[in-house]
Amino acid sequence: MQRAGGTFMPGHAHSLSTHRGDELVGGFVLDSFTGVCACVHMAGAPGWCTPDLLWMVFDYSFNQLGTKKLLAMVRSDNYLALSLDLRAGWRVETLVRDMYGEGVHAFVLYMKPEFCRWLNHVPKGWRVPSRDVVSSADLKGEPTWAVKT
Repeated sequence: MQRAGGTFMPGHAHSLSTHRGDELVGGFVLDSFTGVCACVHMAGAPGWCTPDLLWMVFDYSFNQLGTKKLLAMVRSDNYLALSLDLRAGWRVETLVRDMYGEGVHAFVLYMKPEFCRWLNHVPKGWRVPSRDVVSSADLKGEPTWAVKT
């Protein structure tokens, strides 16, 4: 979030992330909850986006929060992120022209539970500071520190 000029707001946003040892490798931030929809921000170093992390994000969003739709914005010149998102199953909702400057647009992507294949993934398990292995159901209300092992 800081690299992109954003601010994480505890109590208003939730984060789910991948770590290697004590190092944060990448993750997702969920915010702007409307009750039906939420916005997702994602970033990381190579290898950060794992199937278990994708399951955790979508299971938490759709099954625990009850959202029906997630939105994510991607710069039109960020080919790597756009490719990763589309391969992960995100779909294009619309294009906001010149959002980041002349000729640099924002793709607004969306995900719905009806076509989210990550909800069928069976995670290997999660390690958190206070317990050995938990499921996302054990993290209701406090999913800001999940650490994949």
